[in-house]
Amino acid sequence: MSRRLKILSVITDLGFGGGESRTLAFARAIDRDRFEHAVVSLYGHDAAYDARWGSVRDDFRDADVELLDLGEAPRERLLGVASPAGVVESATVIARMVGKLAAIIRARGIDVVDAQHITASVFGLMAGKWTGTPTTVTEYHTGYWERPGMRLAGRCVLRMPEALICDSQMRRDEINAWLIAAHPRAVVIPNGVPRPVPTRPAEEVRRFFHLLDAPGTKVVAQVSRLVPYKGHSHLLKAARRVLAAAPDTYFLLVGFAGEDPSYLPALEAEAAALGIRDRVRIGGYPGPVGDVWQLVDVHAHASVFDSLPIAITEGMALARPAVVTRVGGIPEMVTHERTGLVVEPADPVALADGILRMFREPETARRLGEAALARYEHGYRPEVMARSLEALFTELAAERRRSRWQFPGTSRG
Repeated sequence: MSRRLKILSVITDLGFGGGESRTLAFARAIDRDRFEHAVVSLYGHDAAYDARWGSVRDDFRDADVELLDLGEAPRERLLGVASPAGVVESATVIARMVGKLAAIIRARGIDVVDAQHITASVFGLMAGKWTGTPTTVTEYHTGYWERPGMRLAGRCVLRMPEALICDSQMRRDEINAWLIAAHPRAVVIPNGVPRPVPTRPAEEVRRFFHLLDAPGTKVVAQVSRLVPYKGHSHLLKAARRVLAAAPDTYFLLVGFAGEDPSYLPALEAEAAALGIRDRVRIGGYPGPVGDVWQLVDVHAHASVFDSLPIAITEGMALARPAVVTRVGGIPEMVTHERTGLVVEPADPVALADGILRMFREPETARRLGEAALARYEHGYRPEVMARSLEALFTELAAERRRSRWQFPGTSRG
């Protein structure tokens, strides 16, 4: 029996986010008879950092995933001070971190480095090139690189890996256009998302959110990070229209708020100004998201910018009827009138009309939810994603072996 291929996933930290969710789903679904998998975080555990950004560290450990870190304190910016001394200090930190990562790759005989997004992509790619190890970079958009002095670096990072992985066709095409010369192996592998499982009875979760359980009450929810580009303000404006026609409705805007502490109170103030504060709940939930999903009658996702949101896939896995916006790769996952209703972004009227239609046409809501579930089973389960990634990693490792046979003098550095 041939030895297992060794895959090292590199991620910036273990806070709440799409990259962390994707890596965890892959780690759970990987074929452990054929692959040996470990995850290395650039930054180590820090209580204050975790309190601000959240942590999925325990989820990885519960899944029996081997976790490593480089022993570095979390840094929000690698270049802390734009001065000669700051540049020298940052260069020293970067060199040290790349060296540590390269040492792990060599010591473990890693076959493929799987670098996840932005900062981790930079370090994973540098260490992969240093050690001669095939490297993949997963990226969803170029926004991070559209900053002063960053565009050239971004084009290098996204052009140099052996494979560039995107979660949607739209984002792959967008990135390739941004690169000018398209990456020769830019592949689309959608996120594989596990079906959310509740751990508490629905009645307890209702009490947590202070929701009345009266006959005919409906719950509309957006499950996402509490950041402006998720379009919560548009959902609140839609909520006012919905409540005028269906007053026995609650709106849940549930997610982790870590980037801008003023955003949540601003949303609460907007809900109050719209006169709907008593029917809206905004904030996080101290437990698995499956607890929240069991309350949801209609999933509304109001993003004005996105790629392939985890929450939409979760809703599909639970056959929840959805009203979503036409941004990023969402229309590749949700087909209008077949697996959900797709409306234009920043259009509260269309969003409200879609939600009300789900209320008024329960058969339509049921049909769309069941079709969404079927699509999830076919293309968005963790096992589907894992098999695609495994095939890519196997191909890259085989190519590396062939190149060594052709050039026997080469080494891993």
